[in-house]
This record gives sequence, C-alpha cells and structure tokens, in this order.
Amino acid sequence: MSHEYGNEFAIYIRQNWKRFLDDCFIIWNSDISVSDFHSDLNSLNPHIRFTINRNVRKMPFLDILVIITENNEIVTDIFSKDTDTHMYLNFYSNHPKHVKLNIPFNLASRIIIITSTDILRNKRLGELKAYLKKQQYPEQVINYRIQKALTKGPIVTESRRSETTEESSNNLNKIIPFVTTYNPRDYDIFSFMRQIETNLYKSEKMDKVLQKKKIINSKDSRKV
Repeated sequence: MSHEYGNEFAIYIRQNWKRFLDDCFIIWNSDISVSDFHSDLNSLNPHIRFTINRNVRKMPFLDILVIITENNEIVTDIFSKDTDTHMYLNFYSNHPKHVKLNIPFNLASRIIIITSTDILRNKRLGELKAYLKKQQYPEQVINYRIQKALTKGPIVTESRRSETTEESSNNLNKIIPFVTTYNPRDYDIFSFMRQIETNLYKSEKMDKVLQKKKIINSKDSRKV
C-alpha cells in the first residue's frame, strides 16, 4: 500500500503491526482514517476479512489487556472474554495428581507475567483463589502454589528460553515414552517394562532400533 499511503506510513505499519496468527494489534498514530485503512485491508483478498476493535484507552490482544492510563502510562492486565467461566479442572477429577497441583502454579505464573502493577496482580490472584476454591482445590494447595509462582517470578529472558528449548529438545531425542491411559485403579504395568527393557537390548536388532534410548513412563491424562 506504499503507493497509496506513502512510504513513511508503510514503514510505520511494518514496524508496529504486531501479529500472532490471525490476531493483530497496532497503536494507531496517524492522520489516516482507521476505517479507510480497514476497508482497504478487506479489499486485498476476497477470502480474507479483518474485523476491527478500537478504543482510546484500552484494547485486548490475546489474553492481555493493554491500558493507557490518564497519565499516559501503559499498563497490562489479564484479559478474559465474557464467556470465560473459569471452569478449571476439578481437584477431585480423575487426573494425575501432579497435573492438578500444577494448575494453580501455572495460572498464577501467567498472572504474574502479564499484570504490570502490584494492585492488578494481587486483585487477579485473589480472583484466581476464588475460582480454584469453586473447583474444590484445598486452600493450602492454592496458597502454596501461588507463593511458589511469586517466589519464582516471571521467566522472560530470551537467552534462558532458547537454552531451555535446546536442552529440552536434546533430552527428548534421548527418550522413548511408554504411554498408557491414566486411571488410578489400573495396575502399574510400567514395572514390567523395566524387566523387559534389559532383555530388549540383548537383541541386536532391538538394540539398533532403541539406540540406547531411555524408556520413560508417560500417562495420557484424558479422563476414562
């Protein structure tokens, strides 16, 4: 569109148009009409249609609510759609214990990362406690996991993320998951795999297939 709006505007759009899959976000700082630009976007391809939401003070992007305060400061908060009922996994559901214990920690970590002020963070953590109590999470479990998330704090450094991703990828290449459906009433058949594993490596053919990889126990946590 540089021929229509000018090269300066085209550069501004390329630098400031933030996108995650089909969700887009831009702070509009131009005399060009937003409505005209929106119409022109929808004229580019008959199979692609953009919808638009705009607001002077606040705008959601994915699960983040971006707010411009009266002092022209940018504040971020958790965003939830009106249809979000916060029906998290019930504590007494038929899932592995570690899955249920990690839910309060992960939800609290998400709040800590996104909310940019102590007031918003404490408010959202208080709401989270109420949601989890409705799902029968014991209060001591909620408090312990939230405190653990607060102690750990947000992990956002690019170097640590790339190192962790590379390390995880390398570790995954060294294992073979033995997957069974989770049910607390089932007998743990992985103990038999421990006995079989040693014999598998005695076979030249299987030794070549397994390549000294470690077989680990893995559970499909879908409810049965």
